Amino acid sequence: MVTLVLALAIAWLVLALSSRKRYLEVFRSALARPPGLEPGLLSVDFATAEMLVERLAAPDPDEVIRSAGVLVRRGRARLVPALLLYHPSARVLRYALQVLAESDRTDWLPLATPLLSHDNEGVRMAAVRALARRADRALLSTLAQREGPRMRGYAAVWQAVRDAGPDARAQLEALVEEAERETNGLLREGIIEAIADAPRDAQLGEAVLRLVDSNEPKLAVTPANMGAAADVLARAIARQGDGRLVPLLVQRLVTRVGREEVRNALVALGEPAFEALVAALHSGASPRALRVHIPRSLARFATTRAAEVLLSVLESDVDGLVRYKALRGLGRMVAESHMVVDPRRAIALAERNVREYLRLFAALTGLRTDRVQEDDGGSRRAGATLGLLEGLVTDKMRQALERTFRLLKIAHPGEDLQALYALAQSADRHASARAQAFVDALLTRRYERGLRKALQIALEPMTNGERVRLSRDLPGTEVPPQQHLAAVAYLAGDTDSFVSDIAIEHATSLRNDGLLDLARAAKSGRGGPERSEGRIRLLRVARA
Repeated sequence: MVTLVLALAIAWLVLALSSRKRYLEVFRSALARPPGLEPGLLSVDFATAEMLVERLAAPDPDEVIRSAGVLVRRGRARLVPALLLYHPSARVLRYALQVLAESDRTDWLPLATPLLSHDNEGVRMAAVRALARRADRALLSTLAQREGPRMRGYAAVWQAVRDAGPDARAQLEALVEEAERETNGLLREGIIEAIADAPRDAQLGEAVLRLVDSNEPKLAVTPANMGAAADVLARAIARQGDGRLVPLLVQRLVTRVGREEVRNALVALGEPAFEALVAALHSGASPRALRVHIPRSLARFATTRAAEVLLSVLESDVDGLVRYKALRGLGRMVAESHMVVDPRRAIALAERNVREYLRLFAALTGLRTDRVQEDDGGSRRAGATLGLLEGLVTDKMRQALERTFRLLKIAHPGEDLQALYALAQSADRHASARAQAFVDALLTRRYERGLRKALQIALEPMTNGERVRLSRDLPGTEVPPQQHLAAVAYLAGDTDSFVSDIAIEHATSLRNDGLLDLARAAKSGRGGPERSEGRIRLLRVARA
């Protein structure tokens, strides 16, 4: 008999485990997005290539650039004709020069030389950049003597690179000295642009140090200067690998233009740049405008140490925006680099965010319970402030749930949690039930039980009162009082200063001095929820 029971128990366990796997597969299929083309390189057949080459003669510059771009991305750059350098559009000329310069072809060189005298400065600079890497020394010497300071600076650098003789080096040294003067911004830009393209060289690294003011880089970023999105200074520092300018790169993260180039340069500089970013993140002297961009920069390193730093930010940083940036960076790192993150820590953070969602839900329910009716003089203002306060709390609830599913994705990178989040947000009861069923099947580990229970309360269809009651029974979840006045006083003490300020404004609009005093005490940290609930009863009796 004992043997039979044991055999049945083992059979049941095997059946349960196999059923769970099939159950998850069913839900994965239900959550799957519509099938589409997989990203990746596609081959270009003869007919397609013929059509793309024909479109290179189109009068529309955008169409020409798009067609050439398809050929380049599909490994057919040799089909881009040198005759494209006769195109009337300056944008097409700049793009064609860039593509042709990166090839091993020489048929375009005679057609590019006349573009050194083009009316458009951007085209002239693009021609200089293309020819400097491929032209002979005689042409470089001619370019270095031209009157245009930017072209002169660019050509002089490449002349020194191609000709290691003392004359070329001395000429570059003289130009660097000239560029150090305040009035020679264009010459400085030409030299920096060339250094960003040139191979690593000790003299060029020293030139970057001399041409950059540690407090304010005197380098303009203009459409004529390789595009407004390019940060040539960052590329020059990364190209030459000089770690002495890492602090300058870190500070440049504040500026939107060129931020991606700065991040690429920091990654190229390696460990010194990583340590500088970590130090700036933890420094109390770093402005918020800088700190919010450091987590995504750290994620670019895609290392175990970077994951550890970002997890620590999520667990302990006081700035919500910095934490959110760390979450986005960590999620991207896991998705792109297949980085393995401690799932226990990710699940613990997800559970914290679900509890925050339930806390805010209870506060919102309290705001909508037993509302105080004000006279006509203050009703419009009270209605406006209440609507704004409810909207803020609702937005914070949505953000808490979004963070929860992002953290779930980090703990379970193989699951389609984005589709699950969309189902959880759906007003369709059947869709939300599917989301809950998938969560129940997914979260089976011992350390996931708390999150599973909290998500059941957050997602399952039930009345507001029932959800608040179950939230109160959930250990470690703070549930504010379920009265309008008490909820206002409670939200006045919220850590989000905007929510707190609007709660104070709403308390003021209700013309209740006792409530206003209580709200101000909560904002300053002198009034907790227990004290608020008791005093609210007195306020209501006095008001009646």
